[in-house]
Amino acid sequence: MVMTCFLMEPIQVEGEENHVLRIGVFNEIETINPLVAYSSSAYEIMRLNYNLLITWDQDLNPIPELAKDWSVSEDGMVWTLHLQEGVKWHDGQPFTSADVKFTLEYIRDNFIGYFYDYTSNMTEIQTPDEYTVVIVTERPLPWMPQIWIRKP
Repeated sequence: MVMTCFLMEPIQVEGEENHVLRIGVFNEIETINPLVAYSSSAYEIMRLNYNLLITWDQDLNPIPELAKDWSVSEDGMVWTLHLQEGVKWHDGQPFTSADVKFTLEYIRDNFIGYFYDYTSNMTEIQTPDEYTVVIVTERPLPWMPQIWIRKP
């Protein structure tokens, strides 16, 4: 799942100038909406702009990004994610568990393309507080973290 948030506000050191990074692509991308993008070019650009719940380190171990930690029940059917605090959307609004719940339910309930298969077995998405998401599935899903991870 792609969450379009920023971990921190950009840091501007007094006296330093801003820099612009320009990236060339062979094809024009069709969208920057991760729910409907289909080209590899679009995904390359989105990976540079959006944060996910979990990412990989240089040794390909899952590490926290928007989720500061996560756990799974012994039966593999209940996933609990604790979110980073202080994360804001581009408009300055806080990123909360309600945003994760909305996104997962929207994908599941509207059969949104590529991501639907990842969410179709989610029977319940709970938000016990602003920074905790609990996902209950129909059966154990060992690949579940894959929906929250982007590849390096």
